[in-house]
Amino acid sequence: MNRSEFEELRRLLEENGIDRLYHVTDVTNWTSIKENNGLRSVNSLANRAVEIHGGCGDHVSRSADQARSLGDYVHLSFSPKAPWLEAALEAEFLSDPLVLEISLDVLLDEDTLFATGSPNVQSTQIGGDLETFKKIRIDLLGKDVKTISSPDERAALQSEVLVKRFVPLDSVLNRNEIENHIAGVRLGDAFHRSAIIFLIDQSLSMGRSFVLGGKSRDSIADSTSEMLDDLITKVIVAGAKDTSKLNAYDLAVIGYGESCGDSWASGIPFNGFVSVEQLYDYYIKNCTFPGSAFQSTDARSDSFNTDMGPAFIYIKRMVRQWMDKNGRESIPPTIVHFTDANKIGMQTKGTIQTAKDIMATETRNGAAQVWNIQFRPEDSHPVVLPTEEDTGRLDAHGHFLFQMSGKIRVADKPGIAQFLPDWAEDRPETERRTLLVNPSDLSILSCLWGV
Repeated sequence: MNRSEFEELRRLLEENGIDRLYHVTDVTNWTSIKENNGLRSVNSLANRAVEIHGGCGDHVSRSADQARSLGDYVHLSFSPKAPWLEAALEAEFLSDPLVLEISLDVLLDEDTLFATGSPNVQSTQIGGDLETFKKIRIDLLGKDVKTISSPDERAALQSEVLVKRFVPLDSVLNRNEIENHIAGVRLGDAFHRSAIIFLIDQSLSMGRSFVLGGKSRDSIADSTSEMLDDLITKVIVAGAKDTSKLNAYDLAVIGYGESCGDSWASGIPFNGFVSVEQLYDYYIKNCTFPGSAFQSTDARSDSFNTDMGPAFIYIKRMVRQWMDKNGRESIPPTIVHFTDANKIGMQTKGTIQTAKDIMATETRNGAAQVWNIQFRPEDSHPVVLPTEEDTGRLDAHGHFLFQMSGKIRVADKPGIAQFLPDWAEDRPETERRTLLVNPSDLSILSCLWGV
């Protein structure tokens, strides 16, 4: 295929949301893939006496490959959710599937072929020219096979690219993420790195005393510090118990008032994002755990007003920079915002939009979330994950925070049901907002994060 044909092909793919190809194998094959400098065909592996530990086919499909003279080709699909993946898992051809993302540059190889359906079916057309490619139903690629009833369209979902003999390791776009996967970098049940940004209101109004959980508190700032220190300690302890969690999270503690910036306690030598492993090493080396990880007493403002607009712009920039570094295989950061939301002023509309922009940051593994933690000295009653119907329990500032909070359902996160108050109706499908008012602790976040 010449360059002009390749550019036309790339354009057609990208118009349909396809900017890479995929190869699914078992995770146990990654070491072999690296040792052989890339993906090799079944014939090439046999010639090198390399054992295949798992894959999406069996001896029948490989025999069919040989019958159609395709044994020397590496099979690539247009979607990471290929129709045969579920069947391969059920048949136990795969125990732990690993999805490799492949650069479209492999299409430039003059020996690359296109299959208009499953290559092992005799009626499938296979060829290396642009005309064969145009017969592929690229408008269907990536759709869920369960939503398609037509047999012809279901067959079209199995269209493939066949690369002669070898796909070089440099063409595997997510090889760094896979290395993290192999190293056991897990978040929950998946191998994906994420981050938590603790955003702390440090205006003077956070110094007000109040009653929380039936107990008098010296200040909102001190209560915030206690909760934050407890949560960070739990994350570090979880890393000590399960080393795979040491690299699962990056953490950042950001304070804001008239300025915005790092708010780790004095003496903690970190700026910006810090891995749990770095924190663990620091506290082990200094024979201490966070007694005061956050500078709770250092106000950043001489005003009682809460100027959170610039702070969320700052956080939006942090999220973008973290995503640029960690890529598509990550889970975008979670922002946990502590505030009394006192005297917000006229900034609400722009701040709500900035929060929504942050939550629009998505990968295939999830989206950024914003949790708002509001402390109300005037009213000690707690509100947990309110719905639209619960907004009457919020003050004016709470209504504002409601609009800039994320969305969550008990049906998707059953563990949070235990934290709902008695007045909350049992409606697991109902959309709730990630807003907590006057919480006595943050056990709900510990539950969600598995720490």
